[in-house]
Amino acid sequence: MRGWDLLELQGFLTTCEPALRAAVLDALHSLLRRNGAVGIPKTWWRGLLTRLPETRAAGERYQTLLLLGHLGHCAQVFEVLTTYLQSSESVDRLGAIEALSKNGVGDAKNVLQSRLRLERDPEVKQALEDALDVNGQ
Repeated sequence: MRGWDLLELQGFLTTCEPALRAAVLDALHSLLRRNGAVGIPKTWWRGLLTRLPETRAAGERYQTLLLLGHLGHCAQVFEVLTTYLQSSESVDRLGAIEALSKNGVGDAKNVLQSRLRLERDPEVKQALEDALDVNGQ
């Protein structure tokens, strides 16, 4: 992957119209899924972490969490994802579940199992059960 692809998309993410952000996040996700996240500088993902609390659109929040899942090998990102498992917003919990489970980051199994015992929302609980089942847990 060429570094400028990520930088260009990240730059576009900060300047584009809000209606286009979900599409840009999806493009970033596709690049990372195809090429991996090895070698991505910390400054790149720190920008995503900084913007996440300010993001109000549910789809954009969800996609940002998925994108961060590619970078879960970084302790700070893993910590943020586990924090979002406790969010009062179900979309945050769903995004964090998928990010942690699909990308095999950190100690995801234990974190997801702990959350499953506490979860009351049926949709989120099902997502946790599915994530743990997909991982053969």
